[in-house]
Amino acid sequence: MIWGRWQAYVLTGHGGNEALKKLSFEYIKQYFQYSILEIADGKSSDKYIFERENWWKQALLTRTFGYNMN
Repeated sequence: MIWGRWQAYVLTGHGGNEALKKLSFEYIKQYFQYSILEIADGKSSDKYIFERENWWKQALLTRTFGYNMN
């Protein structure tokens, strides 16, 4: 699940994210940096992964000040 999403971001620059689609791919390549913030067990449920992803979005305020609209 996560690997496929990361591949989509690498290939398109936006991975389907509507806010990122408004930026040029060149801008994203020049100014964006991606990091792994947490490693989960490969047997973790999708529900758990989404909960952790949402926790990080809240902790980093990426919905308010970033490009995470969901």
